[in-house]
Amino acid sequence: MTMQSGSYRDLIGGRNLVVGRSGGDDLHAIFGAIDLVGAGEATTDDAKQALMEHLASKNATGVVNLPPTKSRRYPCGFPTTTVAAGGTATVIAQPQIPFRGERLVVPSDIAGALLITDVKVGKNSQLAAGNPLPARAYTEQGWGIDMHLDTADISQFVQLQLLNTSAHDLNFNALMLGRAVE
Repeated sequence: MTMQSGSYRDLIGGRNLVVGRSGGDDLHAIFGAIDLVGAGEATTDDAKQALMEHLASKNATGVVNLPPTKSRRYPCGFPTTTVAAGGTATVIAQPQIPFRGERLVVPSDIAGALLITDVKVGKNSQLAAGNPLPARAYTEQGWGIDMHLDTADISQFVQLQLLNTSAHDLNFNALMLGRAVE
């Protein structure tokens, strides 16, 4: 089978498009699980293989689920935000790639005056309880504080809700390290 998927990668969802001619290659071995839209759970791998070979013999396009091919660590910055003395603020980052936060880093020079009242990915809180967390635990010297948050889809918000416990306004900034897969 001659596979020509590279030219379709620029299309939306194009990384899942496959074009080719049947030559006896095992599509399941090449692409992993093949899903047929509307086929139901009872469809066997042999039936899926036969259909994909038939489509390929007609120079038709088939859609297959390709697993992620690479993973990379990325930093995600939060914008500098003034948190009023004794006040609260929500700081939002909006990753442009699928992103799973693993480590929050708050500068140590401001961390002692802040409590983290919530961490959200989309609408879902990532905290096990509703109690605030001391930001001091998440400084650059923090150890063993991996977070393993839910994955934020493209353009989904990652939010930090903060409480300033000091008598002075603070300029908050932070970063989150995490993984993205493509």
